[in-house]
Amino acid sequence: MGNSKRNIKKLNEDFRESILDYAISHNLKCAQALIALYATGCRPDELKTGVKVNYDSKNNALSFKIIGSKLNAEQKRGIRIREVTVKITEKNNMYYKPIVDLFENNPNAYDFKLKIESKVSFSNTVKRVSETLWPRKKYHASPYSFRHAKATELKNSGSFDAEEIAKIMG
Repeated sequence: MGNSKRNIKKLNEDFRESILDYAISHNLKCAQALIALYATGCRPDELKTGVKVNYDSKNNALSFKIIGSKLNAEQKRGIRIREVTVKITEKNNMYYKPIVDLFENNPNAYDFKLKIESKVSFSNTVKRVSETLWPRKKYHASPYSFRHAKATELKNSGSFDAEEIAKIMG
């Protein structure tokens, strides 16, 4: 097991929600990208390329389309485009509300693209928020902490087998 996967155990169980809450409440520029990261566990370079999001108001769900960044045709590895759909519930509504609001305020919006300008500044922002929230911790969150936590969440849900999780994670 890699170091970063072990290190997420050193973070608070709800570190993703706390960081997301902070980013949304402080209107951080990266809040929307963090929402996509929280929902999908996508890679920072996939956020740099841009993640397309759509809102299905009938089913109250957000759909994220991710262009895979770890493609290797020779080894038949990676998924070119994957789609992750998240049902909005009472429990997670507060985290997805900023994106749902974009669609409700722009009724003709379709395939809204969430993007980051720089992987480095995005990573630094996540780390800085983590340090602000937990100044006494030695290990702080990164975008990859979100990714590893998402994989763990999917595994622990019992709703997906290893192959399905691998497809969701790309």
